[in-house]
Amino acid sequence: MCALLHPYFYRRKYWEYPVEGGVTQGLPEDTRNFTAMVAEFRRQLDAVRPGLLLTAALPAEAELYKNFELKKISHTMNELSIMAYDLHWNSEPITNLHSPLFHDLADPSKPPMDTHFGDYAVQGFLQAGVPARKIVLGVPFYGKGWTGVKDTNHGLYQPATGPAKDWGGYKMLKALPDADRQYYAAPATCSVWSGENFWSYDCPEALHRKMDYIRSHHLGGVMFWELSQDTDDGELLHALTKR
Repeated sequence: MCALLHPYFYRRKYWEYPVEGGVTQGLPEDTRNFTAMVAEFRRQLDAVRPGLLLTAALPAEAELYKNFELKKISHTMNELSIMAYDLHWNSEPITNLHSPLFHDLADPSKPPMDTHFGDYAVQGFLQAGVPARKIVLGVPFYGKGWTGVKDTNHGLYQPATGPAKDWGGYKMLKALPDADRQYYAAPATCSVWSGENFWSYDCPEALHRKMDYIRSHHLGGVMFWELSQDTDDGELLHALTKR
């Protein structure tokens, strides 16, 4: 996804994703086509008004971001946001963490899914030549939920019968009754089990840790999806801004 920004103008262009991994199968030449597209966006924006922001939200999975010429597009884009969430889906038969910052040694995932964590993506972008100041870490304001889960190991890495019914915004997850809530310090993310439903999500403690990571690695900032899933008093937003 690309975004064109200035104080009174905003446009989004969706392309998820070049080559593979999206709704429709792409083509090998999509890699250079994407690079050419953002270069043309930059040229036309500069012709109208130099200084307008051009950004993109890119996948955190290495098997997907390898299809982008990251160093080249970083020359023409102001920010590259890493969508470090949806890294595991509730279509999987075993529950997992959908937005870990670091690898959990107990994670039973096989390659390439054992590399689905935020730090792996950040390091991949840096190694590809993207300046740290242009990397933005994405965090979720919602959870990924499974149903038919026993409360063994708090529901984590357990068999499930399918996806949970509800979307799982943070506001809803915080209100769950009789909940087994966990913060996992090593991967820096959270979970909640309630009534045979297991949810992976980011709680304020996780967001504090991620903000510390962003600062210590001198990244460009944080982005989130999306505000309506937060509590009415903005608990997650405050966790990001008050750290």
